[in-house]
Amino acid sequence: MNQNWKKQKQNKQKKQSSVSSLHKAVSLLARRSYGIQEMRRKLVSASYESEEIDETLARLVEMGYLDDQAYARAYIRDQMHLRRKGPNMIRAELIGKKVAYETINQVLSEQYTETLQWENVTALIDKWRRSSADYTEQQLIRKLIQKGYAPALAMRALNELPDEQGFLDTP
Repeated sequence: MNQNWKKQKQNKQKKQSSVSSLHKAVSLLARRSYGIQEMRRKLVSASYESEEIDETLARLVEMGYLDDQAYARAYIRDQMHLRRKGPNMIRAELIGKKVAYETINQVLSEQYTETLQWENVTALIDKWRRSSADYTEQQLIRKLIQKGYAPALAMRALNELPDEQGFLDTP
């Protein structure tokens, strides 16, 4: 068992030495975009040397393939339009991807306006209205908060939107 593990490790090292970290990184970027620290983690887990990783990341940044601000911008755009996630959830996800707080906050404030948040919240409420009439006001607020919206915005939306056909009936 121990010899099998050693052989696998040796094979991995041989493979890594034959494939440069730059080639590996470009291969990863061909599938989807990455933030700088997320790419670093991928290359570290692929057993590349720290010095080679630093050179690769610098080269990718120089070539414009890695850009945390562009990555955050695209990620935020996709999450707010396709998944209708709120800013709090998007912020937490980008923090998990090791994007700098300043970058996240700057891009969120530029892209995710209060108007767009309102549109997303009202669209979600409308979607939930069409799917089921069993939600209480508290459940809807909880669902919106779980989606990453501020509690004040969730409560305001529920107070201002018309209650259609007893949608917000409390048991």
